[in-house]
Amino acid sequence: MPKLNPGAQLLNQYQIVNYVSSTRWGEKYKAVRLSDQRSAEIQCLDRLAGINKAAVDLVFSVTEKMVGIVHKHIVEVFGYGVDPATRMPFVAQAWTEGQLLADLMIKKFPVGAPPATVRRIVTPIAVMLDEVQDSFFHGFINPKCVFVSSIGRVKVSEFGWLSVCSVHMDPSTLLEPADRPYLAPEYSRTKPDHRADVHSLAMISHVLLSGRPALPDGTPELKAETPQELVEAVQGGLLPDPELRYPTAGALLEVMRISLLGAKKASKSMMMLDLLRTFAEEGEDRKYMVQKGRLDYGPYSGQEIREKLCDEEILPDHVVVTIATGVRKKALQHPDFTDFVQEYQRRMELKRREEAEKQTTVSEKRQSRTLKLTVVLGLVGLAAVALSIVLYQSVTKESGGRGKRAIGSEQDLAVETDVGAEMGAAAGMKAGGVRKKRTKSGGGSSSSGGGYSGEEIKVYALDSLELSRSVINSVVNRDVIMQISGSCIPPSGTVVINYQIDGRRGRVRYTAASLDREPNKKIASCAHGILKNLEFPVLDTDLSGSGSIRY
Repeated sequence: MPKLNPGAQLLNQYQIVNYVSSTRWGEKYKAVRLSDQRSAEIQCLDRLAGINKAAVDLVFSVTEKMVGIVHKHIVEVFGYGVDPATRMPFVAQAWTEGQLLADLMIKKFPVGAPPATVRRIVTPIAVMLDEVQDSFFHGFINPKCVFVSSIGRVKVSEFGWLSVCSVHMDPSTLLEPADRPYLAPEYSRTKPDHRADVHSLAMISHVLLSGRPALPDGTPELKAETPQELVEAVQGGLLPDPELRYPTAGALLEVMRISLLGAKKASKSMMMLDLLRTFAEEGEDRKYMVQKGRLDYGPYSGQEIREKLCDEEILPDHVVVTIATGVRKKALQHPDFTDFVQEYQRRMELKRREEAEKQTTVSEKRQSRTLKLTVVLGLVGLAAVALSIVLYQSVTKESGGRGKRAIGSEQDLAVETDVGAEMGAAAGMKAGGVRKKRTKSGGGSSSSGGGYSGEEIKVYALDSLELSRSVINSVVNRDVIMQISGSCIPPSGTVVINYQIDGRRGRVRYTAASLDREPNKKIASCAHGILKNLEFPVLDTDLSGSGSIRY
């Protein structure tokens, strides 16, 4: 149950509004500072007092040094004291709108945040730590002392609290298990310094990137897609030996920034850094507000405006307001920023052209490689076609168009006139059974060499009918025989094809075939499809001739 009720006053300076939560230090309340009605946070130290009262005095000592320090990334400290009525020690500081980074990580980034979000949170903390390093350090940066406002402003509280407590007690006794990874390893053996903040910031970066802390020995466990340069940067900040870590938070940030931005934005970042240095001015006051939509943001210094222009958080069309004079002009037209915006746009245009030229060069190289590849493939294709033709001609010469059956040259082509052939017994009887054999000769165009089987192709014609053997052989010539061989004849076996010629039509009207003396309709049909297209002399007779082809 809260020890302070709404309306209660502490040292007549702060009036309690409501109870907020319980922290490692004690109860936390929202209050009002009576002198100016500013909202305040009252962080009671009752839990710490119950563990070690001497530690409370040390917290008060570092708090006194922070009173009056105003920094955009540090929660302003109002004061401290002990309430006489309740004997409650407390620290009063400005109330910060927004939410703790610890809550943000649980609600929005339980398995890790995008690199851009990590950069926006880590960068202001690192820059702030570098700026205050010569005066003081934090000692225990952790998600429960980092506030993130609704517009992305990051603020840190509890400067030096845990580090001074370590003088009289083991600081881990104040911490929950989830908080301990952020505590630098040197707390267990020596007095910490600003390098403890490097470790804590690296651990915050690790948890933001992956949703979980690194291993106890400092070995990162980041996602597989995390760039190796970023893994090495985080690991360099988590080294157990502070002498081996990055010397400052700013040094860690510089190594991480390139990977967090990505290659393209990193190049832009280096260019913008040079631009910011060119326009930098010493001791600039925070005298500007920026209007986005219906809201004004700020106040900002001129350098902050320029940085936000580079990060595109402020656009050239956003209105910049000079607080002292009330001048409201777009950033591009504001007299204090016109030169900077124009130079920024000029450099960005140069960068855009440079990127476009690189893309054009890459595209041309790709097109050139594609063209070369196409030409090479075309030549290979032509070579393959030429080789196929040569092989086909070679096979044709050797086998007459069949893989396993040879057709001889015209010198090997035997033509027989057979009066008693298989086709038509009556025709054989007219011829008296006379059988002659002769070899066709003459200057044929076919090649010599014959086939591997040594078999002859024999053509039988009937001399007793009205078409002479020479007429039939001139129609059923070598080309027809080779065409039938290539289209219809199987690789093995003895094939005999018989055909009859219709005298009045001058066409083959009947074809029969046998394979190894067995009728074969498939071969007969194939051969008939070729023979039926042949044209013989037309005669006034039903059957003007017949013949037989043997393979």
